[in-house]
Amino acid sequence: MKKNIYILLAAAASLFFAGSCNERIEEHPKAVATSTFYNTPSEADAAINAVIAQFRGLRDMNFGGLMETFSDYNFGRASWAPNSTYQTLDAKNVTRTDDQWNRSYSTIRDANICIAQLPQATGLTQQQIDQYVGEAKFFRAFAYFDLVRFWDHAPWRDETNMSDVDVACTNRDGLYTKIKEDLTDAIAKCPDTPAMLGRPGKNAARMLMADVLMTLNDFSGAETYVDAIISSGKHQLESISTMRDYDKIFGFHSGSSELIFSRVSCKSPAIGWTMLGMYAHPNMFVNGHAMENGKGWYAIDSGTDLKWYKEWDANDFRRDLNVIVTPKDFNPNAADKPDKFDTDPALNIPMNTITAKFYDHTATGEDGFVDYGVYRYAETLIMKAEILARNNKFADAIEYINKLHRRAYGKPIDTPAPGIDYAAPASLDEFMKILHKEHVYEFYGEHKRWPFLLRLGKDVAKQFIKEYKNHDITDSFWLWRIPESELMTNKALTPADQNPGY
Repeated sequence: MKKNIYILLAAAASLFFAGSCNERIEEHPKAVATSTFYNTPSEADAAINAVIAQFRGLRDMNFGGLMETFSDYNFGRASWAPNSTYQTLDAKNVTRTDDQWNRSYSTIRDANICIAQLPQATGLTQQQIDQYVGEAKFFRAFAYFDLVRFWDHAPWRDETNMSDVDVACTNRDGLYTKIKEDLTDAIAKCPDTPAMLGRPGKNAARMLMADVLMTLNDFSGAETYVDAIISSGKHQLESISTMRDYDKIFGFHSGSSELIFSRVSCKSPAIGWTMLGMYAHPNMFVNGHAMENGKGWYAIDSGTDLKWYKEWDANDFRRDLNVIVTPKDFNPNAADKPDKFDTDPALNIPMNTITAKFYDHTATGEDGFVDYGVYRYAETLIMKAEILARNNKFADAIEYINKLHRRAYGKPIDTPAPGIDYAAPASLDEFMKILHKEHVYEFYGEHKRWPFLLRLGKDVAKQFIKEYKNHDITDSFWLWRIPESELMTNKALTPADQNPGY
């Protein structure tokens, strides 16, 4: 890269400043010459925070909307409705998957700049250089993990070829090999304690590696990283006495030790999460106030007549935490309170619920100021439970599930709770039935369900979508379209690289 080129970075200087965004990321777009850019910690902070600015877009409305409308418990409304029929994506939703492709490569591009330039820094110690490079490799691996899961194959662009337009696709196995290489380096170089909220530490890199290895059915390998997170002692489950105690995890700037890695929001300057508007209804109330301060377009809904809701014990705090119902939770001062938002044609069931785990009574625009926990400790324990069960250690496995189940009833996490605890299953099939249920209850609305079903295989995904939503998944639904713009500009690609159905 020529050193006289100016790179416009949507950079975020890592400042410790007073106010609601203390120890967060403040964004200041700036043009910086690469010949002088990486010479001080503040300049390197601005570079890594530019990557984070791209990452925020990767984990916002389009990703969340796609994952939730693909799940077996939520449905899309308006332009999102076709997603919940599991046919080839229509033109509108293809623009959303195209956006995810582009945001993945924007994240990768800015990570590559860091990885290429940081070793030349004159004002950083080698330890500082290693840390920044490790963080950049975490984000690069994260973006490629999306690409391989949702497209199967994609061009591998790194610091050695990032200026090249024409780059051939790397296949699934090749992408996973490179992702694991990046994460091995990230685990070695990221700090034990993240530099600030929204930046990865070792446990974030370990969690991503475990997620990758679970996806590859390398459960033994995943266990190494899961155990390292647990034994680090840096994370623990929040104790819960009332339903609203969960706000300690999902509220704005919670700082909960349960959060391993988060997409952070900030009120000043305004850096929000548009996904909250996808969930919110202007007149639906959470904790006595409008969910998003009277805003939102409720593009995602569901219903109390659906099988998953009927199976959910009303005494489980997570049910009413995650799901609010019209007209019960509708604005009490509204003249008209609808009994439903719409009706699902496949099930002929009224849609009368929306997702309410996240809310912001102070929102000033369509973005809510809440943090989204990309990885939290509850998921670490869910992974550990599954790994143990796959090794036929069912009593040990169910104890990890019961920790989450007990606290959902306001019970002490580590104390047996007769009448609430699950009994140890006798087989992997019995365990997986419990795991499927608890996975929905614990991660409802957190964009985890569709990746979880994909990981378990097409047959499992088909089974649950049919059972809970009465739809069949067409073969072209599994993978997303490679954007036409990529095929036109990247001469190393041919029409044969396109995924089926497009």
